[in-house]
Amino acid sequence: TEFGTARDHLAADEVDDALWTIRRAGRVQQVLLSCWDALDSISPGEFASFREVLGTASGFQSFGYRRLEFLLGNKNEHLTRPHRDTPRHVEVLAALHEPSLYDEVIRLLARRGMDIPPDLADRDFALPYQPNEKVAAAWRLVYEQPGRYHQLFLLAEALMDTATLFARWRYTHLLTVQRMLGDKPGTGGTAGSRWLCGIAEHRFFPELWSVRSSL
Repeated sequence: TEFGTARDHLAADEVDDALWTIRRAGRVQQVLLSCWDALDSISPGEFASFREVLGTASGFQSFGYRRLEFLLGNKNEHLTRPHRDTPRHVEVLAALHEPSLYDEVIRLLARRGMDIPPDLADRDFALPYQPNEKVAAAWRLVYEQPGRYHQLFLLAEALMDTATLFARWRYTHLLTVQRMLGDKPGTGGTAGSRWLCGIAEHRFFPELWSVRSSL
């Protein structure tokens, strides 16, 4: 994916190339967000008339979506289980254990002289990322001195664009499901809107959100 390419550029210290790639990915995100508009035109009865055709299909079964979540940093071993006994299981596990885009961003911060704990830059990438005050302090410095850290400032804002568009996509998904299904179980027996309410609160790149309270 484009975000995988951006991650690889960051690993190679090619920040300008990463910024261009993230910009391009943002255009794709905007297209995906606009796709919900078509579903908003369907009434609950119209959706019910063809819902059974979906059978047990669920977004949990999407290899591409799971890889994207892992790539952006939302790691959760439990979410690899729907892919067991499928040809994609090995690839899903590989994505779980690889550094995320944000992991490479943190490594970049360390290489640029920020006070990043060594164990954070070389952690077990399969584990969920936990916000760190040292990372927050690094971003605070970037935002307080954007001229000195110009590339990192542009990267921070590009990542915020990515996270914001993804949050909007998730929230629009939630509203669409609530509009068509209410509190019914989701397609494939998932928890439906209850699950989506929880995930809609998740934010990629957490310190970039929290640091705004201290600027």
